[in-house]
Amino acid sequence: MSRIAKVKNGFAPKVCARCGLEFEWRKKWAKNHRMSQQIFGLNRLSDLPELKERALEVLEGLDKGII
Repeated sequence: MSRIAKVKNGFAPKVCARCGLEFEWRKKWAKNHRMSQQIFGLNRLSDLPELKERALEVLEGLDKGII
């Protein structure tokens, strides 16, 4: 059964750049400068859609035992 992310603390769900799954943004993360640096760093990636696609391919390969 897949997990469905919900709006929590007024923050809409975000999509993980690594696996493409949604997760619930935690209010305390907004105060953590280290986490915000990682999230805002995604905006600087020009090939983000290709990276997401490749990450999904790798995860599928791991599930099948190919990688």
